[in-house]
Amino acid sequence: PAMLQAALRLASSGVLGFGACWDLVSAAPARAVGLADRGRLATGARADIIVVDDSDPALPRVVASFVAGRLAFADPEGAQLAAA
Repeated sequence: PAMLQAALRLASSGVLGFGACWDLVSAAPARAVGLADRGRLATGARADIIVVDDSDPALPRVVASFVAGRLAFADPEGAQLAAA
């Protein structure tokens, strides 16, 4: 969870806006390895998305994930969030 924690911590401390922080842990690594269709939400991108419970900032957790726009993982709480 270190990358997720880092993005949330930078955003909550006001160092960068959330979008810029998320770019550091999502789009930038995808670009670094030549995956132009990943790491961002945009027309033509894969739609790989995670749903995060950040109610405990010290330990954010992924509660659901979508791969290519389809639900790939959900814990019980994530399933409720994904259905909403």
